[in-house]
Amino acid sequence: MSCRTDKRGLHYIPIAACLLIISACVISYSISATYGHSSLLFPYISDTAALKPERCFFGQLMNMAAALSGFCMYCWHKQAVQRLALTNRQRGLNFCRAALWFGLGSSFGGSVVANFQETGVWTVHMLGAVSLFVFGIVYVSIVTHVSRCYFTQVSNLWQFRAVLAVISTISGLLLPTTGTVARYRYDGMNIRIWTPENQGYGFHVVSSLSEWILTASLLMFYVTMTFELKDYTIVAVKVQHRWSRTQDDCEVVLS
Repeated sequence: MSCRTDKRGLHYIPIAACLLIISACVISYSISATYGHSSLLFPYISDTAALKPERCFFGQLMNMAAALSGFCMYCWHKQAVQRLALTNRQRGLNFCRAALWFGLGSSFGGSVVANFQETGVWTVHMLGAVSLFVFGIVYVSIVTHVSRCYFTQVSNLWQFRAVLAVISTISGLLLPTTGTVARYRYDGMNIRIWTPENQGYGFHVVSSLSEWILTASLLMFYVTMTFELKDYTIVAVKVQHRWSRTQDDCEVVLS
């Protein structure tokens, strides 16, 4: 007997989050390049969203993406906990809880980056960027470890995730190191606009490419969650009066 229903799976959540982030990057880059607010070649993502009007589109889209990505990580956590509970592996559950906190921290960092532009509050913007990328890399690494050790039904999934984790880690190391050297050597007038004649241009190219590769790797990693979340759905949320004495008393179902 078939158990299929007409309920939609949760795999649309990571796809929607990735599409929002891609849209934010494409729109902000297109506008900033058109107005000459950033370099046409090899700009930082933050440079393409530093000035208005592009920062308005970037901020709005990234806020929605941050909320969806955080919810996506929570959904992955819940399905992982459910699967691990059947095997009673406490260590795996601990890894999942740690991954959830790092994932939520990464999502929050994405919102901070979007709302505190580098031209506004630079320190807060950098803290958000560190949270976004560092916590994101840690999240990717933990989920990859959990997939390898506990979810071996699809062996090539954890292997692909491991490749993305390695690429993310290498890019995450190159981004700040080469970026610091490039910033120190820069001799132009506007640091958001680089040309091959500027000192440190080669380091800037490596740093900028590392940021774009890191972002692409994280997005591809989130897409891999579709293979697990497609088999799960959301049931109606129940809101209950906290002072009620019975479970059915004053219960409201949000559907």
